[in-house]
Amino acid sequence: NEQSTTKVTGVTLKMAFDSSPVWGVADLSETKSERFTSPESLDMVHRLRRDSSAVLVGRGTVEFDNCSLSVRRVQLGEGQEQ
Repeated sequence: NEQSTTKVTGVTLKMAFDSSPVWGVADLSETKSERFTSPESLDMVHRLRRDSSAVLVGRGTVEFDNCSLSVRRVQLGEGQEQ
């Protein structure tokens, strides 16, 4: 019985929104970043980061959020490094 392994390629899109009237903006707060998502959603984001070859974010995210795109909430796979 031969086992075959199929690698799936593609693009996964994950977007976050709040109640802002500006489409595509997750948080315009200049004083404090508020969490508007669940722990389960945050875990899913870190699994996506762990399992992806690249993470693409917009310029505004980098400029305003000073984001860290590391995997923090789930364990890395065997042989994976940050």
